[in-house]
Amino acid sequence: MSSYNCHVYIENDTANTLYLSGTPIAKGGSYVTNPPAQINRSTIVHFEMTDGFHHGPEGQCSYQTQGPDGVTETFTISYCCARYGHNYADGSFNQPSTDLSLVMIPNPLPVGDHPVYVKFVVSQL
Repeated sequence: MSSYNCHVYIENDTANTLYLSGTPIAKGGSYVTNPPAQINRSTIVHFEMTDGFHHGPEGQCSYQTQGPDGVTETFTISYCCARYGHNYADGSFNQPSTDLSLVMIPNPLPVGDHPVYVKFVVSQL
């Protein structure tokens, strides 16, 4: 039997701490491990969602940090391990960033693999 969990990793490859912005969203499941309140620089964190309503877990969270130019920047990531349909994950800055990047690995996410493993890397340009 397949596991319909989402394993999300965030790597902070910046000089500053990332701070959770707002409350993480959980649809069609729940967090086994919550997204952490902060992610220190040069750190990789992991959190996990599990299926709760037989549709597959779907979630979203946002983090903010200061870019090298001192401007506060916010990015949002989303992730889904669909029981019916295609898996997906995505991430982007709320405003275009000139000094930080956000990369998703793998990209594209395999649409039918279960469980889902996805990593987001935040780094300075």
